[in-house]
Amino acid sequence: MARIDANPPMPEFRDDYVLREVDAEWLSKAVKPKQF
Repeated sequence: MARIDANPPMPEFRDDYVLREVDAEWLSKAVKPKQF
């Protein structure tokens, strides 16, 4: 049962990584025009 519990958190962590990468790009674009 412990193995099944450790499986769901794996994909969730990957989703967090993708969200962070998009957030960084979106922030850069939102900050670029604001700083200009």
